Amino acid sequence: MLQALARSASIHSLMLCNNYKSEPCHLQEGSVQALCQIKRLASLNLQGTDATDKDAIKLLQSLPHLQILALTGTKVTRNCLPAVMAHKHLKSLDIDTACLQPSDLIALRKTKIKVTNGSIQTGTVKDPLGTPDVVKELSGFY
Repeated sequence: MLQALARSASIHSLMLCNNYKSEPCHLQEGSVQALCQIKRLASLNLQGTDATDKDAIKLLQSLPHLQILALTGTKVTRNCLPAVMAHKHLKSLDIDTACLQPSDLIALRKTKIKVTNGSIQTGTVKDPLGTPDVVKELSGFY
């Protein structure tokens, strides 16, 4: 299914989460690779999945327009932070802050990235390529 979505040029926001209420949702083989093909993706919610640092790094390196990334309840740790901080457009990162060191939080505060812990707030995401509907409202998305 994600391979079919990857062929769509109009996807800006995608939520693949289960709100980590039970066992983590398994990302099938090829899922991350398919997500990496959605180049206009600006918001991605993977809360409660079994996404790893390797997955997060690959996504951050492949999705140049990503602005919001939700990773709470995943297997992601502080090891993905260099890729997070190197990303040019990321504005909001939702991550289990218990896996971060105090020095990580200090470093993240020096960037433009807002860090939350399971509570990404309503906001707007600009269409990364400036199409006519430049601002997408995310109210109630998460």
